[in-house]
Amino acid sequence: MSTFWSLVASGAGLAATLLFGLTFLITGAFTSKPPQGADAMGLVVPLVGSGIAAFLLLVATWTLAAAGRLSWLGPHAGWIATAVAAGIGAAAFGIFLTWASRRGAWIAPAGIVLGGVAPLLAGVLIWRLAWREAAQVTLVPSPALTWPLLLAALGGLALAIWGGWIAHVDSGAAREHAHAEAERQRSESARRAALSPVERLREDYSKHSPNTPLWVYVAGLPEVTAAEEREYISARALQVPDFDTDLQQTLTTAHPRYRHGALVLLRQLGGARLKPTWASAVAGSIRTSAAEIRANPNWLVPDEFASPDPLGHLRLMHELAQRFGASADLESSLGELKAAIAALPPSPAREQALAELSR
Repeated sequence: MSTFWSLVASGAGLAATLLFGLTFLITGAFTSKPPQGADAMGLVVPLVGSGIAAFLLLVATWTLAAAGRLSWLGPHAGWIATAVAAGIGAAAFGIFLTWASRRGAWIAPAGIVLGGVAPLLAGVLIWRLAWREAAQVTLVPSPALTWPLLLAALGGLALAIWGGWIAHVDSGAAREHAHAEAERQRSESARRAALSPVERLREDYSKHSPNTPLWVYVAGLPEVTAAEEREYISARALQVPDFDTDLQQTLTTAHPRYRHGALVLLRQLGGARLKPTWASAVAGSIRTSAAEIRANPNWLVPDEFASPDPLGHLRLMHELAQRFGASADLESSLGELKAAIAALPPSPAREQALAELSR
């Protein structure tokens, strides 16, 4: 065997041993607890390292077999050595995966043997065979090296069989779980479909905290067209703790959609349920919109998320201001709103908005 191939075999064997050793150290000799969550990403290093180490072990073995350094194994030396090397690599790689998946307390002692001792002995044997004198090629290495490696290879085979069985069981359990979950979702969808819209709302609202803020109920209120649903939502909204304060905050929030929903709620209440004290909150909402218009020349352009119907929002503010009757505060806020719109660049939307506020 030339010096070059001796270097290749011994170098690959040494690299494999070091990489397996790195995995051994990272896992704390397979006794430490595998990392969880985002920290588990760190397992990529020993995972890839173990895979490369297993391949390098095969490279070293093939190099020795090609150079005739494994003749002591008999006429099928290459196949035998490849099977044993593959078993050792599979055992070290498999015990790491088993440790990472937290399969049991037996992993630590098995890991020390399969992931630590066996790769080290394989590296020593490869080194000795790579630099053995030609006259010693037919000599069988020490049983202290060969038998543990054979047992480790068998351990790799056992791990592979066990791992395949576990994967089969887990996949079967996963399929059963997925099927049961799909059936549960179909059943739940059918049950929900059988409920009336108000019954669905009642069920959804029963999961809300007593301190759920007002905007949760009014955000989607403008899209609700059924009178019974609107009335149910309005009744639940009135149960919000400290309703008057929450109404004031919602009507002056920076989110036009929530302001619009709160205004729709007041229109829905109407009549005797419309408290005169809410007029100041409506005036505050009008002033908030006027300030937004002054800051944003494109305020009248519909925004699907924030303000899908700006003209409808203006119309609703004007309507509610009229419902509350004569009020200096409301008149002043409407004046600010008209002035803000009049200052916008000329456009059909601006003219329509001014027309809405002049009715």
